[in-house]
Amino acid sequence: MSPVYFQIDTRRLSFRECWWQARSPAVLLLWIFKLIRFRLTAVPRIPLIHSLMDLRILPESVDPHAQGFLAAAQTELTSLGFFDPTYAVFKSSRGEIHSTLLEMRHESGSALGRFMVIENRMVSPRKTIQRYFFLSRLQGGPWLVSAANPPDLHTAPGVEVIRKIPASPAELWALHQSELALRPSTPAQPILDQATGDALANEYELYCQQYQLDRGVYKTEETANEPPAAEVSTSAANSESPNLPLNTEPSPHAPILAELERLQNPKSSLPKVLSWLAGSLMLFVVLGGLRWSWELVAFLVPVLLLHEAGHWLAMKLFGYRNLKMFFIPLFGAAVSGESYNIPGWKKAVVSLAGPLPGILIGFALMVAVVMMEWEAGRKLALMTLALNAFNLLPFLPFDGGWFLNAILFCRRPWLEVAFRALAVLALAGAGIVTGQLIFWFLAALMLMPLRGAWREARLAAQLRAAGWTAVSPDSRSIPPESAIALIDAIQADNPVVLPAPIVAGRTLRLFERLNAQPPGVLGTLLLLLAYFGAIGLALLGLVGGFL
Repeated sequence: MSPVYFQIDTRRLSFRECWWQARSPAVLLLWIFKLIRFRLTAVPRIPLIHSLMDLRILPESVDPHAQGFLAAAQTELTSLGFFDPTYAVFKSSRGEIHSTLLEMRHESGSALGRFMVIENRMVSPRKTIQRYFFLSRLQGGPWLVSAANPPDLHTAPGVEVIRKIPASPAELWALHQSELALRPSTPAQPILDQATGDALANEYELYCQQYQLDRGVYKTEETANEPPAAEVSTSAANSESPNLPLNTEPSPHAPILAELERLQNPKSSLPKVLSWLAGSLMLFVVLGGLRWSWELVAFLVPVLLLHEAGHWLAMKLFGYRNLKMFFIPLFGAAVSGESYNIPGWKKAVVSLAGPLPGILIGFALMVAVVMMEWEAGRKLALMTLALNAFNLLPFLPFDGGWFLNAILFCRRPWLEVAFRALAVLALAGAGIVTGQLIFWFLAALMLMPLRGAWREARLAAQLRAAGWTAVSPDSRSIPPESAIALIDAIQADNPVVLPAPIVAGRTLRLFERLNAQPPGVLGTLLLLLAYFGAIGLALLGLVGGFL
């Protein structure tokens, strides 16, 4: 049977489930995406279970990285009276997530002991999660589950979950036995043999899975017609795609090159972009009006639109693709886009293209309203100047921080990482001083990619020192020979084998770094002159507005 995969539809999660999925400040993004009905698609696809027996593997087929965890768990469960181990493995569609399940029957016939080791191969070193739980089917139908892990989704009706966090397997099993003893009228259905245990486990998995499907939390995608990675690469080679004309012979690079082609050809449409802008704008206005005042929101919206329009026009001029403009409720607005062949001076211009026009227009408006004594215009001019000047602060993730990083700090890996680390400390400090969670959220967002930024910056510096240059014949895509060289460098720099999507993403970022050479002395001085001139003009306008 051809595999069917599902993704978690983040739009259908409850607010509590969003927290369970994130358990970090990143939950704010999930809440925002839920409110504006945006579904995340860059999440692993997990196989839908037709039968748990289809996923069974022999002990010798267990992944070597998981064997140590499973051996220790089997020893622990055996000491508690469990026996007859079986193994099953769940793999995401691109191999990012490996989950191996150990299942054993108890000698009393009252329960199944289960241990799952979940490996996240999207990070290096691998992140591993271990989970113990015990399962019994009570007379009359209900399920009783004892678990030592926090929830991640709402439990299906008819499943009673007893949690103790943390708990050793022995403590958890003692809890499960005591819960069974409290239900003398509904004892556990006996598990007489392996076949009975298999049927019980399979029924439980399908029941819980169907509940999430009925809720719409699990979104399925048929993949019956999707060729394997090597065939995808071959078909790409025979097409007229300008990005990655691959060799027809399968190679170790084929899945990564296929993923690169997909990333370089994002699917977007004008209706989707406009709906994203309209939905986020509506949410910004509603939440802003409730939190601040409607007058403030009425001033903020045109100021932010003007600011982001400057970024959008500069990115459009320099050939960025997949452009999106959107509002961030209770914070601001942003423009996103993709380009992997942009020199450093263009990145700097894109950063200035938002605040600089706003400051020029705000200064001109301030001059006009001072002459006309127009109070509403003065407020609008002050907000325009203040917001755009604030964005020029020399800290990430503000425009001024990205500007300085593009022309100065990216020249040395340690300097760039120190600049990013300083931004994390500054945002955390702002969170402490103001008590605003948004600063802690931004600090977390800046902290998470810090290690990856160091690896990529260091590797880019090594490649430049070796004489490697990034050249694209069409200024839009990565030539296949360059992609293969970068893939080899990334894989050699990592102690573990990374999934194809991770390697493809790092390849694009590394190629972008190699292209984003900072400007020369004259270009740097001219850009700095524009930067400090914009700050000076904004301060002059603000002083004039308050006098």
